[in-house]
Amino acid sequence: MTDMHRAAEKSECQTYSRDDLIDFIEGSTLLATGGGGATQIARNMLDASGITGVTAVALDQAADDVPAAMVAEVFAPSALWAFQDYRSALDSFSQSVGRGLVLSGEVGAVNGIVPAIVAALTGSQLLKCSTSDRSLPEMDMTLFQNTVGLGLVEIVGPCGSPVCSKDFGADSNAMDAETFILDSMNTYAQQFQGVGGFAAYPLTGGQLKAACASGWLFANTFDYALQLGRVMRRQGGLDGVLQTVQAYLGGEYSPYTLFTGYFVEFGLHPHAQDYSYVDFRSDDPESALGLRLYASNENMIAYATLWVMVRGAMTAIELFPVAIGPDAITYLLLEGESAKGYKAGFSFTNEAFDPTYGDPDFFRCNRVAVIGIPEPRLRRSDIIAAFTREITRAMASFDKEYSNSYAPIEDLPKIREDFDIRRTGGAGPDNLTLHLPATAEGRASWHEGTESAGNANSVRVFGYANMAGKTMQYASAANHGTRPPLTVNWPAMPAQK
Repeated sequence: MTDMHRAAEKSECQTYSRDDLIDFIEGSTLLATGGGGATQIARNMLDASGITGVTAVALDQAADDVPAAMVAEVFAPSALWAFQDYRSALDSFSQSVGRGLVLSGEVGAVNGIVPAIVAALTGSQLLKCSTSDRSLPEMDMTLFQNTVGLGLVEIVGPCGSPVCSKDFGADSNAMDAETFILDSMNTYAQQFQGVGGFAAYPLTGGQLKAACASGWLFANTFDYALQLGRVMRRQGGLDGVLQTVQAYLGGEYSPYTLFTGYFVEFGLHPHAQDYSYVDFRSDDPESALGLRLYASNENMIAYATLWVMVRGAMTAIELFPVAIGPDAITYLLLEGESAKGYKAGFSFTNEAFDPTYGDPDFFRCNRVAVIGIPEPRLRRSDIIAAFTREITRAMASFDKEYSNSYAPIEDLPKIREDFDIRRTGGAGPDNLTLHLPATAEGRASWHEGTESAGNANSVRVFGYANMAGKTMQYASAANHGTRPPLTVNWPAMPAQK
């Protein structure tokens, strides 16, 4: 526990104003790792609720015998725009507990503000802790997975019906609750329309304290998000955000600026989870570097990419991961202000790149920082397995195969200017298969390896930022003379603005 945590957990009940809640929404958006519901929807919910503040309490200040439950909205981000609902979560908590302590399952714009709204409207107290300090696509990714019994799970539709409930007792596999929730929403699809609210883990203050003592809760996540939001509002910029995250992490871990650049392309497959990818290009006009993110609602994995021209089309070739969930991958806008409310110094979600809801043209010409945040407490084998499952599904939806295994963000290679790129056997005339690791030798030079039948043609590329306009031709001995060689250009990137 860092000094920030200790100071906050010693505090007594505190009333947060509406302005505090707005700051909290902004900070939660950054911690939501591209998901968690759009910032504007969270603001709309706050306005619609009519609340002017909420009473929050550190867990050690809560009474042992007060009832508590975790409450959340469940939604695909694309569905939430049609039903900007918090009342289903309110109804589920009212039926489960009535009045008591409201626990957040994650930190995100929507599923951060919804527990605050529920607490205020039921006369309850909002707990400052949560079962995760980021947003998550599935319940089995929190610290309660395989540790705390689910108890009675209630899910309610956005218009107050249907009400579906099941008592899971001591069952601590949260995927059982996920399956029940999804089955309920599919059975009553017309009523739910992809959005619902649920309450789970009906406990007492004393039981939550025991869970916290066992390491199954993140302390002070509310104030963490609130402080981030204040830094953004005061235009602390990237440095201010990184310093605030560093203070939360303590001395052993640090956040990373993984990449700075411009949005290029967005792909979306709406589902029970919204599977998506986002491509970026470097803000260095001489560089062909890029970054690709895959998301299952939230960002799951980030790959360094190389933008090349393959048969006349600009193509991002994935090189290696630079961050893998459960470590967090999120955004900060570095410049500009959009008519749709995106501002420099603030974060945003993946909906920003969707032309239906966001402003992709704005992000094509205004720089974004992609930030990586270590999540050491989520690096449990069962939670890593859950992230691996979602990474695999998200990539498979775009016909990509996930072949990596988890490694902490601090141990992964960083994007750099020198790479050893090899065309492997089996790479045909219409594709390249690239393998690394990176190498530090060489600068601004390249050469082709010797080719022979059945062997890969090895090409080493160094300092490709200086290779604008140069062309490499690949032709294996097996097909030489029968078809034209694959041509790969390392072109100059287009101007940013």
